[in-house]
Formats: sequence, structure tokens, C-alpha cells
Amino acid sequence: MNKQIWRVFILTGMLMILSAAGICVWNAGEDRRAGEYAGQMLADLKKTIPEEPQVSLPYEPLTGKDAVLPEIIPAKASESENLSAEQPDYCGYISIPAIGIELPVRQNWSEAELKLSPCRYSGSLDTNDLIIAAHNYRSQFGKLRSLSPGDLIEMTDLYGGKHRFTVSEIEIVEGDHIEQMMQGGGEQWSLTLFTCTLNGQSRVTVRAERDL
Repeated sequence: MNKQIWRVFILTGMLMILSAAGICVWNAGEDRRAGEYAGQMLADLKKTIPEEPQVSLPYEPLTGKDAVLPEIIPAKASESENLSAEQPDYCGYISIPAIGIELPVRQNWSEAELKLSPCRYSGSLDTNDLIIAAHNYRSQFGKLRSLSPGDLIEMTDLYGGKHRFTVSEIEIVEGDHIEQMMQGGGEQWSLTLFTCTLNGQSRVTVRAERDL
């Protein structure tokens, strides 16, 4: 093998390393921006939530129709859904002490919104089949895999109601297995959280049961 071919191999390797480094820097920046945005939105959201729980109005749950499992691109939501005149874009915030996160949850989804905070994928608190999706940023759901059965998850709605759940299991759902992601809602589990694996092909999926 002559020197020219070696130079091509070395140059190609250097370009691949630089490309990987650039992707890492970009992802770290996206993660940081998402964390900063979510922190500000959470602070603003908490100001609108009453200290004493109010009676909430039921709303039409998402059905998962036409859903696809991401990279993350969750199910379409009804344009008529609106839980609050003050905060129409959010359905509350989620706290997971075991992995040290507290994040606002968007009421409806879009690819752009998922870069900012977790989003409701389908279902609702009312029907015990709420599914929440988020990116695998460290500032979002990047540490879901480290949760264990028995860990606490708390969802605070816009009316001050606190809904407590306990992790029951963690599974991996393939990217095109929509029915597997949806099945069991309201019966086998009350809350599901999911995010992409590092390769984006599968979903780390946490199932939780409501504490009665």
C-alpha cells in the first residue's frame, strides 16, 4: 500500500473524527438550550398554577391515530384541546426525583416543541393512559433508563392537582411498534414516559401505575 493511499485513509479518519466531534458539540448545545428554556418555562408555569387544587375540566384525550414512534414524532393532537386560557400550551409539569428532573409538559406536540420540553404523546390523566415523549437530552429524558421499579413520578396539572405514580417496569419498544407503546393504557399502566435510544431506532419506555 503506497503512501498516497495511507494519506487518504488518514485524512478520511480525521474528517470522521471532526464530524463526530461537531455532532457532539451541536447536541450538547441543543441539550443546554433545551434545559435553559424548560427552566424558564417551568418558573413561569408555576406562577399560574394555584396553590390549592381546583376542579379541572375533562378534555378530549389524544387517540394515537396516525401516530408514529419518533426520533421523536408523536401522535397528532386535536386543535380544539385547551386546558387553560393562561397557559394553553401546557398540561402541567412532571417531577422525577430519582433522576433529578422537573420539567413542563407541552399539551400538544411538534418536532420543534420536542426540542424545548417533553410533550403529551397521547391519552390523559383523566383516562389513566397518559403518554409523554421527550428527547434523550440529559436535561430531559436522557436518564430514564436508570429508573427502577418503585421510583416516584409526580405530575402536577394546571389546576394544582398532584398525581402520583410509581414506576412498575421499563421496556424497550421498537420504533415502528405503535400498538405496543399504546396497549395496556388505563388497565396495565396509568402513565408512560418514553424517549429515543442513542441510535434512534428504539424507545426507552417507562410504565407507571397511579398511587391510589
